[in-house]
Amino acid sequence: MTTRDSLPLALDPSPGQAPTSIPGTVGVHHQTQVVTSNAPSPLVGRNKLPEEEKKVYIDLFLKVDTEYGNGDGALTIDEFEKLLIICGHRLPRKDIALAFVHMDTDGNWKITLDEFLAVIPALAPPNSSEYIAAKIRRAFNVYNVKTAGGVTYKEFPAVMASAGHPLSEIQLQELQANSQNVGEEKLDLEKALMVYVPNKGT
Repeated sequence: MTTRDSLPLALDPSPGQAPTSIPGTVGVHHQTQVVTSNAPSPLVGRNKLPEEEKKVYIDLFLKVDTEYGNGDGALTIDEFEKLLIICGHRLPRKDIALAFVHMDTDGNWKITLDEFLAVIPALAPPNSSEYIAAKIRRAFNVYNVKTAGGVTYKEFPAVMASAGHPLSEIQLQELQANSQNVGEEKLDLEKALMVYVPNKGT
């Protein structure tokens, strides 16, 4: 289980600014000049989540708040990391820390749903590789639970289709050839994403 002490966060304050650490966290510095400024966070862009995807993120935020938090409508940095994983994102912990600081606009070391939704499109812009990969990971996890034993190469096209990114005919042929070689071997999703998710940037 991820703990605050396990997050190697290293956000240095500006010269002359005293670091403010979250209790129990090593090496996290709150950049007060960012969270107290009236200027918009540099992570807040013009990208917007599609309504269907926005609903998914809202549901998962509330799920994490209920199951891993205290149900107060705001997440700590640990709970935020858990949320990103459940949403299907795989970001370096340093990036998670930076995103959390920018989301925490009132400087209380917790992020609300509105703060989360304002920044997540900039972390994974719609139709970027990270955005697509996150959708596929969520579909993979749902399928994996249903099959109770992982996803095979033969089953992978169904996962891609359920995530809204069906494989092309050429990709299906390549996958079929691979499945004949490996039989019922379970698919390594992260390796498959490197092959089947187009590189569109972050």
